[in-house]
Amino acid sequence: MAKKRIQIIGDSLSMHRKDEGILYKDTYPYILSKKYEVIRTCGYGKTTNDEFKIEPDVDYVIVHLGLVDCFPRVHAKNTKLILFYLPNQLRQMVTFFHRHYRFYFTRMFPRVTTESDDFIGNIIKIIRAIIGSGSIPIIVDIAHVSEAVTKRNYGANENIEKYNDILRRLSFHYDCERVRLHYMTKHYPEMLHTDGQHLSKIGHRVLSGLIDDTIEGYNGRK
Repeated sequence: MAKKRIQIIGDSLSMHRKDEGILYKDTYPYILSKKYEVIRTCGYGKTTNDEFKIEPDVDYVIVHLGLVDCFPRVHAKNTKLILFYLPNQLRQMVTFFHRHYRFYFTRMFPRVTTESDDFIGNIIKIIRAIIGSGSIPIIVDIAHVSEAVTKRNYGANENIEKYNDILRRLSFHYDCERVRLHYMTKHYPEMLHTDGQHLSKIGHRVLSGLIDDTIEGYNGRK
């Protein structure tokens, strides 16, 4: 019997992080590839604003996006452009100051990459594209982040819960399967890497199991 084909649309939580000890063989896409034919459309820093092509003849599409969309940001887009043209020494001084006082900047000037209304529209567009292609969408929650991360990024988990609520409501509206990664990472902190926001080796193994269970559960209900 041919393997079922799954496509994973994801950000850095779907990727290897070699410098942090997470090799490709440790990631959930690789673990799933032992049972399924996996097509990865993942990338570092990906958001729902990016264009994604739904591959043909795919049974399931895993949508694992949102953390980059909702994470507190210090710089607005135009600020990054200005910094790019500053002399190197001055740019380093400015970025050091922002990095050192990141919590206060993210509290005083709350910014995200994707505003919630835009996030809703983007997710609807992705879900409709998946359904329109004849594939089954599986939505993965945005992972909880550690206390250490929230001490540097004001309101990080509050943003995550707000955007997860959007995913929950849209999953219900479009009758999508949903993987509750947020609940798992909140109650089992060993699933998070030491950086507090990416997945550990354990986290990748658990998530691969959750996705597999979701697919098997769906097959059992057909």
